[in-house]
Amino acid sequence: MALSDYLKKLGIVEDDKPATDTAAPATPAVAPTQASQPLADMQPQASSSEPSESLLSDLDALRAGIEARIKSLPESQALAKFLGIVNGIKNSVPDEATRFKAAAEVIDTKFEDLASSLAVVGPTLEAEKSEFEATFVQSVNSDIANVRTAAETLEKLINEKSAELAKLTDERASLLAQTIKKQTALDKANADFKSVLSTVASTYDELASKLERHLKKA
Repeated sequence: MALSDYLKKLGIVEDDKPATDTAAPATPAVAPTQASQPLADMQPQASSSEPSESLLSDLDALRAGIEARIKSLPESQALAKFLGIVNGIKNSVPDEATRFKAAAEVIDTKFEDLASSLAVVGPTLEAEKSEFEATFVQSVNSDIANVRTAAETLEKLINEKSAELAKLTDERASLLAQTIKKQTALDKANADFKSVLSTVASTYDELASKLERHLKKA
C-alpha cells in the first residue's frame, strides 16, 4: 500500500481529489471549508483547529505501512517468507543464528538471494519520501500559503480602512499565528517522517549484517 493510502487512512490527505490541487484563494471573510475536527481526522487545510506537535498522528501505522509495502514487492518475497519463519520460530528457537539457518533451509534460499532482496529497500524508501513530499508536504504548504495570502489581504485592508484598524489587526494576527503553528507542525512532521525512514533503514541494515554473518559462506 502506498504512503498516500496510509495518509488517507489517517485522514491527513483527501481521498477524493489529487493532493496537488490548490484550494481557491482565501479571503479575509471566508470561513474554513471544513468544520474543526480532531487532528487524526483533520484535512490539511486552513481551519481554526490548532494542530498538535506533529501532523503525523500515528507513526507506528506509518512505519508498518512502509514495511508492508517493502515486503509486498515481488523482489522481496523470499525475504518476506524468510522473516516470517524467523519470527515464527523465535520462541521455540532462541538462538538467532540457528533460526536464520533453519529459515533459509526451509525456503531453500541462500545468502545471496536474501541479500539481493534487500536492494529494494533503498529505492522504496526514496519513493516513499518523494510521495510524502509530493502529497502531504505540498498539501500542507498550499494550506499555509492560502492562510498567508489571507493575512496579506488583511494587511492591505488595514492600510485602506483606518477605522477598522484594530479589528483587522487582530484578525491578521490570528491568521499569522495559524501560519506559524502549521509551519511548526509541518517541521515536526518532516522530522518524524525522517525518523521513521531512518528506523526502517536501520532495521534492514541490521538484517543485512545478520544475513551476512549467519548465512554467507566464507
